[in-house]
Amino acid sequence: MDLLKFKALKIKLGQEGSLSLRVASDSMEPVLKTGQIIQVKKIQSHELKKFDTIVFFQSEKVMCHFLWAIQTDAEGKRLLITKSIKNPQDIDLPLEEELLLGKVDVKIPFLLKLKIWLKN
Repeated sequence: MDLLKFKALKIKLGQEGSLSLRVASDSMEPVLKTGQIIQVKKIQSHELKKFDTIVFFQSEKVMCHFLWAIQTDAEGKRLLITKSIKNPQDIDLPLEEELLLGKVDVKIPFLLKLKIWLKN
């Protein structure tokens, strides 16, 4: 997917309030399974909190990982830091706010959060 198609998807989400998307990889298992249909809801980045499951555009594709942190760069831009459940020791590239699509209403279980926290 290119950036133009992503922006069109973001406009559609803004108009409809939610979108159905299919999970394409196992990076969020066991919380989200490959092939599962998820509902993505519109959200503003300032409403996000650690461990929220978000959908965003990165590396020419739409991805779904959880929010690890929000940082501010030297120019004052907010950057979202995300990780996958499968490889929580790895941090994704910092994500600019405008590349956020939305949030998925799934809960990462407390014990899984604790396991991830301890690994980091």
